[in-house]
Parts: sequence; C-alpha cells; structure tokens
Amino acid sequence: MRRRLIGMLLPIVMAGCSGAGSESRAQPVRGEPAFPGAVGYGAAARGGRGGQVIAVDTLADGGPGSLRACIEARGPRVCIFRVSGTIRFTTRPPVITNPYLSIAGQTAPGGGIVIAHAGGAEGRTPILIKNTHDIVIRHIRVRNDRTGAHRGSEDSFTIENSRQVIIDHVSASWARDELINGYGDNDWITISNSIFAEGIPRHDKCALLASDPRGPQHLSFIGNICAHNGDRNPDLNFPPAPARR
Repeated sequence: MRRRLIGMLLPIVMAGCSGAGSESRAQPVRGEPAFPGAVGYGAAARGGRGGQVIAVDTLADGGPGSLRACIEARGPRVCIFRVSGTIRFTTRPPVITNPYLSIAGQTAPGGGIVIAHAGGAEGRTPILIKNTHDIVIRHIRVRNDRTGAHRGSEDSFTIENSRQVIIDHVSASWARDELINGYGDNDWITISNSIFAEGIPRHDKCALLASDPRGPQHLSFIGNICAHNGDRNPDLNFPPAPARR
C-alpha cells in the first residue's frame, strides 16, 4: 500500500542552503516587512509598496481590468480585486517577470479569488514567478482542476531564478507536478501559512523547495500544511547543480 500523508503541520522555519543542510530557527526580517506579521528570509520583499494600485474588476483571461493586465504592467503595482470568483486562463497563463508586484487576494469580496487554467496545450502552471524579484502574493487559491498537456509544466506555484519573494496565506490543489516548486537559483524566499493538498497521483507531490541550484539559497517554509500527497511533504534537499563545462 502506498503511504499517503493525511495531514502535516509545519510550524517552524526550515531554511535550506545547498551543501549546508537545513535549519529550524526563526530568521530575522532584514528590512521593512512586506506586511505586518511577515516572517522568514523573504519577509522584506518590497512588492508593489508605494506604487500604482490597479483594480482587477473582471474574471476574464485578459484585457483591461484583468489580473493578467496587472501582472504584465511595469513598475511598482498592487493588484486589488473588485470581483470574486474563478479567473481561468484560457490562453497560456501570464509569467510574473516584472518586479515590484503585490497580488492582494484579501481585497476580493465574497468568496475570494480562485486561479485556474483551461487545460490542454496551454494548461500550464497558473502562478509562475520567473527571473524577477520583490514579489508578494497573498490570499489566493490555485486549483488545477483541468488536465494540461504537459505534466512537468503543471505545478500550482513555481518560483524560478527569483529573489525577495513571499507567498503567504494561499492554497493549492490538484497539480500533476508539485503544488509548489522552487527551480534554479532562488534566494530570500518565504512560503508561509498556506495549504498544499491533494496533488494528483501518481506524481502527487507537495513541495520541492529547490531544484538544480548553482549556489546557496535562503528559503523559509513556515506554518504550512502538506496534506493528502504521496511525497515531498516537503522535500528539503538543496543540492547544487553539477558543474557545467
């Protein structure tokens, strides 16, 4: 019988560095906290603080007032929500590459915000943070409720080659790869107070907190629940990538 994790609360910081194992002590915030109560290595991520406030007032995939438009805008910005419900990306989900972004899901009325994709060839990771810095994402739910064509590109959250990122009070379910994944050279990252549950077998994985880094990483995984996943609850290996010739 395949072992399954029914529920696992991880209330402490686990900060991994390649070649240095892991730690389990609170990490001080270096700089102004992203929000009251922010903790861990990524707690000083600036996000869109002091920048433009952009209202998301449609659940559409794109166009004026969409989450995609706010993500793809430039300069410091805060996405606030005037709508609630499911934002389903029917084309390839946007990639968060422009820095200084806050997605404030707590501003949504009613039942809050769910982010999903439409499956098929464009059914990729709904929240991908790539080659950027100073990103704050809070109070959203990601549900991979339709099957994409590329299992290896279908996490719920991926952080790739980025720094100063905090993901807090989110939840993720039904990914066919990791529910949350760090790839490449990330640093100064916090993942906190979140639920990562019910990955899809047979690759039902909670959290792969590092993959193929070239150097040390500072990452805090605090107060999260990994539930009903077969593996990586979480995986704390931070091996350096093989030397490239």
